[in-house]
Amino acid sequence: ASGTFVFSAGVSAGSYYIIFTGPTHLATRSGTITVSGSSVNAGTLPEGAAGDIIRDNRINILDAAYLRRRRGSSNALADLNRDGIVNETDMAYIRQNFGRTGVATGP
Repeated sequence: ASGTFVFSAGVSAGSYYIIFTGPTHLATRSGTITVSGSSVNAGTLPEGAAGDIIRDNRINILDAAYLRRRRGSSNALADLNRDGIVNETDMAYIRQNFGRTGVATGP
């Protein structure tokens, strides 16, 4: 989820960014974060798009197929809105974000 986060940096002064993801969400990147002391305010972090069920950092037909096969179940991975049932509401996330990819997470 998006929000404001404050953490103890434990890193040298400089400019950084954070790449983060969550279950079924694409990886996303923060803006530049400047470290100048022992505590850093990362500010508001963007939320990654929901629908990456198979965790390949893209929302595509494989995610849609996984969800479709579990329609009517309580499968936690396919239940994108966490209401306890896999249904059309979850498929709407796939349709809305279809074709999107997350930011690169490697070095």
